[in-house]
Amino acid sequence: MSTTTLKSAALACQTTDFLAKTYGEPEWSAAKRKAGLLAARHLATPTHKDEAWRLSFLEHFALPDYYINPYASFAESDGNEPSADDAAKLAAEICAGSETPANFSVIGAGSSYAGCPAGITGLSMSAALAAEPSLESFFFLDQRHQRDYYGALNAAWRNGGAWLDVPRDTATSGTIKIEHVPQSAVFLPHSVLRLESGSQASVIEHFRPGCSNSQSVPTIEINLAENSSLQYALVLDWEPETFSLVNVHVYMQEGSNADIFLISLGGLDNKVFFQSDIAGANASSQVYGLTYAKDRQNFEINLLQKHHTGHSKSDVLYHCALDGEARSIFAGNIDVCGAAQKSDAYQKNRNLLLSPRAHAYSQPQLEIIADDVRCTHGANFTSYDPEQEFYLQSRGIRPEEARRLIVSGFLHEITGHFRHDPGRFYLGQLLNSHLGEEWLAFSDEQAD
Repeated sequence: MSTTTLKSAALACQTTDFLAKTYGEPEWSAAKRKAGLLAARHLATPTHKDEAWRLSFLEHFALPDYYINPYASFAESDGNEPSADDAAKLAAEICAGSETPANFSVIGAGSSYAGCPAGITGLSMSAALAAEPSLESFFFLDQRHQRDYYGALNAAWRNGGAWLDVPRDTATSGTIKIEHVPQSAVFLPHSVLRLESGSQASVIEHFRPGCSNSQSVPTIEINLAENSSLQYALVLDWEPETFSLVNVHVYMQEGSNADIFLISLGGLDNKVFFQSDIAGANASSQVYGLTYAKDRQNFEINLLQKHHTGHSKSDVLYHCALDGEARSIFAGNIDVCGAAQKSDAYQKNRNLLLSPRAHAYSQPQLEIIADDVRCTHGANFTSYDPEQEFYLQSRGIRPEEARRLIVSGFLHEITGHFRHDPGRFYLGQLLNSHLGEEWLAFSDEQAD
């Protein structure tokens, strides 16, 4: 390794140490930052030879060079080792000097209020790192920060995120909403949700448009202990020109249940990697996906339901509605290990093309080692259903209104699976806001 490279690595590590100190993080978190940065300097960036990136726009996810080699922005003419002042200056430049706070509130049947319900811990990630020692056991549990280029960068330069801890045998009466509004051009949040044994929760994590946000690389880890149950909706509602790369990993123990909603509405290019590790018997994972894209939007989902043990279940239902020149890519995989006998898995991708210029790609896959399982998958592509359109017109509804009803019903079918009423209405109204004013008269929520 050259002297210049050693200097560069030294300054980079000083910079991550400065960030950890500024946010009051413990030593283990500072070590994760440093390990992530050093890993990123040696990990390969994705190429079109990688199957998961074969159809992606790689240029959308190229972060500035100084995230890898921050020392390059400083002159080396004096030959001196980088100073602490240099590290502090770089930290302020790279992360805009502040962390994006996560806001918690509860959507209830009667009213909404700020904060979390009594007995449940909800903190911004910076506060949680300083106050919750148990967080270390759930932070990059899959070691993504050591093996994935973007996971490593998220570990090194994290500037947001949330920690939600639902204690043993606790049930939430309302839907907890976690809201993020990016405050820097490059947003790298890390959220961790933990449900302890026997607990139940309903959660919506909403990434909203932020000031001049252009790139986002969130990491989300969800840990479900024995016999816990979670309804969780991830809403990607970025600025119109934002590029986002999202990693979601769910860990499921015996008897746990997860209803996961992946909702892509805003942004120019969203690429989501989702993985559910079903590691306990009688665990059940349901994924409901919704993509509504128009104009030049490009939304991709790479989804893996991995069965590690038998007598487990997984379902996937993903709807994509595309208008204008929009494009969607669905790559869904069910992986059943040899020990996962008696597993039951299903996935379905439905695509509604509203424009002749829109494109949808679907790649459902099965990888099955066990021989006593029930696994099915499928995909379909259609424009407006002529039978549905004819039926509505026969009831006196004009053709354009009939088509709006078909599209609205197609999308609201996904949000309708969210069981908690106030949370479901919140998602429905959010969807309506993206469909436009002319759609509002056709929503179930308006009728209520």
